[in-house]
This record gives sequence, C-alpha cells and structure tokens, in this order.
Amino acid sequence: RFNHNELTYYTDSMCPEKRGQKMQEAFSILQEKITLISFFPAKEREADILVGCSEDYIGQEENRFIAGEGGPTEFVNTSWYNIILKGKILLYRESECEAPVVETHELLHVLGFDHSKDPKDIMYNFSSCDQEISNDIINDLILLYGQEPLPDLYISEVNATKRGRYLDFNIRVKNQGMTDVNNASLTLISDNEEIGTFYLNEVVFGGGKQLWAQNVKLPSRDTEKVKFTIDKENAVREL
Repeated sequence: RFNHNELTYYTDSMCPEKRGQKMQEAFSILQEKITLISFFPAKEREADILVGCSEDYIGQEENRFIAGEGGPTEFVNTSWYNIILKGKILLYRESECEAPVVETHELLHVLGFDHSKDPKDIMYNFSSCDQEISNDIINDLILLYGQEPLPDLYISEVNATKRGRYLDFNIRVKNQGMTDVNNASLTLISDNEEIGTFYLNEVVFGGGKQLWAQNVKLPSRDTEKVKFTIDKENAVREL
C-alpha cells in the first residue's frame, strides 16, 4: 500500500483525450467504492502514479492484444507492509468498453493486486466489458487503508559485554511501520535506575539505526541485568 491515503497522479499530455477521461473515470470509481482513498492530479515530479499512453500494438496469441500495463515501480519492504513509493500505468490503445475496465485493472495493479482466476473479476487477465471490482478487492483496500500510517520501532539485534562496572553494547533499532520517525530515543535501565538516554534522530520506514557505546557506567559491579526501552517518554505514536 501507499503510506498515505490522498494519492496523486499525472497523465502524460501525449495521451489522447478519451484515454485520459477513461483514466479519470477509473480514479473516480475506485474513490467512490473505497472512500478512504482519494485521487488528485499533480505535477509529474510530485505524482504517486504516472499515467502514459502508447500507440504500439502488442499482440498475443489467439488474436488478443495487450491493452495496458501497470504496477508499482518503487516500493520498500518494511516487513509489515510493502510500501509503494511510485506506480506507473501505460495504456496502449482505446478500450472498446464504455466502462473504464482496462484503466481500473491497471490502477489496481499499481495498488498491488495480481490477476484473479475469476473471469467476472476486473483483475482477470483477459478483459471484458462486464467485469466488476470484486468485494474481496474492496474489503482488502478498506482493511489496508483503514490503518493509520504510523511508524513501528523494534529492537532487531543487541549485543552487550560487561567489564566490572562498565558496559559495552551495540544495538540495532528498525522501523517496520509506514512512516519515518524524527524523535525516537533509546533508554538504558538497570536496577530500576535510568543509566542514560540515547537519541536516534531520524529512523526512516524500512530502515534502521545502529548504536555502539563503550564504558557505560552501571550502578554497581553486581548488576546482572540491563533493559533497553524504545521511546520511554512515549513521544512517538506507533502502530
């Protein structure tokens, strides 16, 4: 999914007017069915989805042709989600259908959907004018975009060595959520005493920060356990 619900698109000026109108119809139909998502035109550099057209005739077997192509062009795997950064739709020729079947099919590819085995589903790999968006697709989009885009930090790796009253450690914090974090911190606690707070600054979604520390003084030589806590002050809202 995209990590925001207000999605932008840019339609190439070389697209014939009718194809551009059909594409806008596809955006409107999906927006009406999935009220959590909205689509707005934008400049090419800023658009989430680029729409282009080509007059090429790409044939297939049995006198069939490829009417369009679409899909994510950039994405980040955060483990919880594949966050789509950019998508692209390429329309090859005018659709014979009154409804924007091909255009909606390619738009749903951009949103991450693969082909369906149901000939009545708009995501079937051969288009026909009576195909519709299935309830499964609608429900999946509502579920995905009903999640508020937030970060989600966790400790993925930690190693520590104690030398008398001093601690050396390295720790890695990852962000498996949907958005970046700018104010995360890591607190080291021992015997219910805060030993120190380390500020991680920015942790981008799908990325992480690694922290190394040496000669951190513990409360006593007898300290046996330490605890690392992310964002002890609850400054970050998370998934």
